[in-house]
Amino acid sequence: MDVQVTWFIPRDVLPWEVYVLRSLAGGLKGHDGTLRVLSQHPGSWGTMPVLYWDAARVGERWRHLLRPGALWHFWGSAPSWHAMVAFRAKTIHTQWRTTGPWRGLASSFSSQNAREGEVRLWPAFDKQILWNDGGEAPLVRCGDGGLSVLVPPRRRWVKGVRDALRLRGDAVQWIPWGPRPEDFGEDLPLSEALYAHWRERGGVLVLPALPEVSDGWLAAHGALMAVPVVAAPSPVLDELLGHGGYIPVDLSRGATVEAWIGALDRVMSSEGRAAAARARQHLELSFSPSSSGEELAALYRRVCGAEVQR
Repeated sequence: MDVQVTWFIPRDVLPWEVYVLRSLAGGLKGHDGTLRVLSQHPGSWGTMPVLYWDAARVGERWRHLLRPGALWHFWGSAPSWHAMVAFRAKTIHTQWRTTGPWRGLASSFSSQNAREGEVRLWPAFDKQILWNDGGEAPLVRCGDGGLSVLVPPRRRWVKGVRDALRLRGDAVQWIPWGPRPEDFGEDLPLSEALYAHWRERGGVLVLPALPEVSDGWLAAHGALMAVPVVAAPSPVLDELLGHGGYIPVDLSRGATVEAWIGALDRVMSSEGRAAAARARQHLELSFSPSSSGEELAALYRRVCGAEVQR
């Protein structure tokens, strides 16, 4: 069955989330059907055709909204006009940072905290995109390496991590998803240029809050670029990076500065490099674009009433 699918990408997705969706779209190639992507986010989709929604004229937007299509897939927050689409087409809605009510068949990317009735999807990771995209690396004062610290908004940090980072202030580089918590260190760009920085200078990724799905995607991208990850023990990271795929902070005696200092020492040694290598192997075996794309194509066929062919 020739399934016509329209994706809508909202503007509040993060750069690494776009890369996951882009890799997933690449995994759909070779399957029967047509995919068109409408995106409010300005991030690059490589050679894949995409209509940038905010740059389109009103008439062009209406043509896409009224264009025939069997299925729409909303990613992240659904648009305000979702009901117009749902009136004449089937809809799937996938959220990983739950921002509002579900607008279609509910689906998520993780078995952690999944709610009854949600369909499980698998993310996709393509290291070729990461190594080939991103443009020029940003200018930062520190040399090779450094601690890339994700700053998540409105989430409490694990105790001890902030004081441990102060001891390495000159090496800290903030990934400013949320407001920078300290005066020391430098900001990395919240854009594809982050990958150019990792590609040229390497480093370590620090997740100071308990990791959620989006954090795990960034960690997966880091591992694919030989950037090891340090974080509090996390079911999300265990699922994505596999056994031994990151350096967990030893919280057996509580969250302390010493525990984080020890974990930072480990991740910046050969132990960190070995963990990143194990994570890369797990990601390539478990979350390739082809395997995750096949699962998504099967869902589309089911939703549209086609027989699933495995």
